[in-house]
Amino acid sequence: MTVDYAPARLWRGVGPAAAACAAVVALAFVVPAEGYYLNILMQAVTYAIAVSGLVVVLGYCGQISLAQAAFFGIGAYGVAIGTVDFGLGFFPALFCGVAVAGVLGLILGVGSLRLGGHYLAMVTISFQQILTLVLTNWLGFSHGPDGIRNIPALPPWGSASPAGISSWRCAW
Repeated sequence: MTVDYAPARLWRGVGPAAAACAAVVALAFVVPAEGYYLNILMQAVTYAIAVSGLVVVLGYCGQISLAQAAFFGIGAYGVAIGTVDFGLGFFPALFCGVAVAGVLGLILGVGSLRLGGHYLAMVTISFQQILTLVLTNWLGFSHGPDGIRNIPALPPWGSASPAGISSWRCAW
Protein backbone atom coordinates (compact mmCIF):
# COMPACT_ATOMS: atom_id res chain seq x y z
CA MET A 1 0.00 0.00 0.00
CA THR A 2 1.42 3.37 -1.00
CA VAL A 3 0.81 6.55 0.91
CA ASP A 4 0.69 9.85 -0.93
CA TYR A 5 2.43 12.61 0.99
CA ALA A 6 0.68 15.51 -0.75
CA PRO A 7 0.98 17.86 2.25
CA ALA A 8 4.78 17.54 2.08
CA ARG A 9 4.69 18.79 -1.51
CA LEU A 10 2.59 21.77 -0.46
CA TRP A 11 5.25 22.96 2.00
CA ARG A 12 8.10 22.66 -0.50
CA GLY A 13 8.10 26.31 -1.65
CA VAL A 14 7.09 27.92 1.62
CA GLY A 15 10.65 28.58 2.88
CA PRO A 16 11.74 30.90 0.03
CA ALA A 17 8.34 32.64 0.00
CA ALA A 18 8.49 33.24 3.76
CA ALA A 19 12.04 34.59 3.42
CA ALA A 20 10.92 36.98 0.65
CA CYS A 21 8.01 38.22 2.75
CA ALA A 22 10.28 38.72 5.75
CA ALA A 23 12.71 40.69 3.57
CA VAL A 24 9.93 42.98 2.33
CA VAL A 25 8.71 43.61 5.87
CA ALA A 26 12.26 44.28 7.08
CA LEU A 27 12.78 46.65 4.16
CA ALA A 28 9.77 48.67 5.34
CA PHE A 29 11.65 49.51 8.55
CA VAL A 30 14.79 50.64 6.74
CA VAL A 31 13.62 52.60 3.68
CA PRO A 32 12.13 56.04 4.38
CA ALA A 33 8.86 56.74 2.61
CA GLU A 34 7.25 60.10 1.91
CA GLY A 35 4.48 61.49 -0.24
CA TYR A 36 3.60 59.40 -3.26
CA TYR A 37 5.55 56.31 -2.20
CA LEU A 38 3.98 56.40 1.24
CA ASN A 39 0.53 56.53 -0.35
CA ILE A 40 1.31 53.56 -2.60
CA LEU A 41 2.73 51.53 0.29
CA MET A 42 -0.31 52.24 2.49
CA GLN A 43 -2.69 51.19 -0.28
CA ALA A 44 -0.69 48.03 -0.91
CA VAL A 45 -0.85 47.08 2.77
CA THR A 46 -4.56 47.89 2.96
CA TYR A 47 -5.44 45.77 -0.06
CA ALA A 48 -3.15 42.95 1.08
CA ILE A 49 -5.08 42.78 4.34
CA ALA A 50 -8.38 42.80 2.45
CA VAL A 51 -7.29 40.08 0.04
CA SER A 52 -6.08 37.83 2.85
CA GLY A 53 -9.73 37.14 3.75
CA LEU A 54 -10.38 36.03 0.18
CA VAL A 55 -7.35 33.75 0.29
CA VAL A 56 -8.64 31.99 3.39
CA VAL A 57 -12.16 31.43 2.08
CA LEU A 58 -11.42 30.68 -1.55
CA GLY A 59 -7.93 29.24 -1.33
CA TYR A 60 -8.06 27.07 1.76
CA CYS A 61 -11.77 26.30 2.07
CA GLY A 62 -12.63 26.13 -1.62
CA GLN A 63 -15.80 28.19 -1.19
CA ILE A 64 -16.60 31.28 -3.23
CA SER A 65 -17.68 34.14 -1.01
CA LEU A 66 -18.15 37.52 -2.64
CA ALA A 67 -18.72 39.64 0.47
CA GLN A 68 -15.12 40.54 1.37
CA ALA A 69 -15.54 44.07 0.03
CA ALA A 70 -18.70 44.49 2.11
CA PHE A 71 -16.90 43.58 5.34
CA PHE A 72 -13.97 45.77 4.33
CA GLY A 73 -16.44 48.64 3.87
CA ILE A 74 -18.21 47.89 7.16
CA GLY A 75 -14.93 48.16 9.02
CA ALA A 76 -13.99 51.36 7.20
CA TYR A 77 -17.40 52.93 7.86
CA GLY A 78 -17.16 51.84 11.51
CA VAL A 79 -13.85 53.65 11.93
CA ALA A 80 -15.00 56.74 10.04
CA ILE A 81 -18.34 57.06 11.86
CA GLY A 82 -16.70 56.34 15.20
CA THR A 83 -14.12 59.09 14.78
CA VAL A 84 -16.31 61.72 13.09
CA ASP A 85 -19.80 61.26 14.52
CA PHE A 86 -19.03 59.83 17.95
CA GLY A 87 -15.71 61.58 18.59
CA LEU A 88 -13.81 58.39 19.45
CA GLY A 89 -10.07 58.10 19.07
CA PHE A 90 -8.66 56.07 16.23
CA PHE A 91 -8.02 52.85 18.12
CA PRO A 92 -11.40 52.65 19.92
CA ALA A 93 -13.09 53.37 16.57
CA LEU A 94 -10.94 50.69 14.93
CA PHE A 95 -12.03 48.20 17.58
CA CYS A 96 -15.69 49.16 17.01
CA GLY A 97 -15.33 48.79 13.23
CA VAL A 98 -13.77 45.35 13.59
CA ALA A 99 -16.45 44.32 16.11
CA VAL A 100 -19.33 45.47 13.88
CA ALA A 101 -17.83 43.69 10.84
CA GLY A 102 -17.33 40.56 12.95
CA VAL A 103 -20.91 40.57 14.26
CA LEU A 104 -22.37 41.06 10.78
CA GLY A 105 -20.04 38.33 9.47
CA LEU A 106 -21.28 36.02 12.21
CA ILE A 107 -24.89 36.76 11.32
CA LEU A 108 -24.26 36.16 7.61
CA GLY A 109 -22.19 33.06 8.40
CA VAL A 110 -24.85 31.48 10.61
CA GLY A 111 -27.52 32.25 8.04
CA SER A 112 -25.57 30.67 5.20
CA LEU A 113 -23.81 27.91 7.14
CA ARG A 114 -25.10 24.98 5.10
CA LEU A 115 -24.78 26.66 1.72
CA GLY A 116 -21.99 26.03 -0.72
CA GLY A 117 -21.04 26.62 -4.31
CA HIS A 118 -23.34 28.86 -6.32
CA TYR A 119 -25.78 29.36 -3.47
CA LEU A 120 -23.12 30.74 -1.13
CA ALA A 121 -21.93 33.04 -3.90
CA MET A 122 -25.48 34.30 -4.47
CA VAL A 123 -26.10 34.97 -0.77
CA THR A 124 -22.82 36.79 -0.24
CA ILE A 125 -23.06 38.94 -3.37
CA SER A 126 -26.65 39.77 -2.42
CA PHE A 127 -25.43 40.84 1.02
CA GLN A 128 -22.83 43.05 -0.60
CA GLN A 129 -25.34 44.65 -2.96
CA ILE A 130 -27.86 45.26 -0.19
CA LEU A 131 -25.18 46.79 2.02
CA THR A 132 -24.02 49.04 -0.82
CA LEU A 133 -27.56 50.30 -1.43
CA VAL A 134 -28.26 50.85 2.27
CA LEU A 135 -25.02 52.74 2.93
CA THR A 136 -25.44 54.85 -0.20
CA ASN A 137 -29.02 55.88 0.58
CA TRP A 138 -29.04 56.16 4.40
CA LEU A 139 -28.08 59.83 4.68
CA GLY A 140 -28.40 60.12 8.44
CA PHE A 141 -26.04 57.24 9.17
CA SER A 142 -23.47 56.99 6.38
CA HIS A 143 -23.79 60.54 5.00
CA GLY A 144 -25.03 59.13 1.69
CA PRO A 145 -23.15 59.09 -1.59
CA ASP A 146 -20.99 62.06 -0.57
CA GLY A 147 -19.27 59.97 2.07
CA ILE A 148 -17.95 60.99 5.45
CA ARG A 149 -15.90 64.17 5.57
CA ASN A 150 -13.24 65.42 7.96
CA ILE A 151 -11.98 62.01 9.05
CA PRO A 152 -9.02 62.71 11.32
CA ALA A 153 -5.63 61.34 10.36
CA LEU A 154 -3.80 58.71 12.34
CA PRO A 155 -1.94 59.93 15.42
CA PRO A 156 1.47 61.32 14.44
CA TRP A 157 3.69 58.44 15.39
CA GLY A 158 6.78 59.38 13.37
CA SER A 159 9.82 60.46 15.34
CA ALA A 160 7.71 61.60 18.30
CA SER A 161 6.53 58.09 19.10
CA PRO A 162 8.10 56.20 21.97
CA ALA A 163 8.80 53.23 19.72
CA GLY A 164 10.11 55.44 16.90
CA ILE A 165 8.00 53.82 14.18
CA SER A 166 5.70 55.47 11.69
CA SER A 167 2.12 54.44 11.03
CA TRP A 168 2.77 52.71 7.71
CA ARG A 169 5.50 50.61 9.25
CA CYS A 170 3.08 49.59 11.96
CA ALA A 171 0.72 48.28 9.28
CA TRP A 172 3.43 45.94 7.99
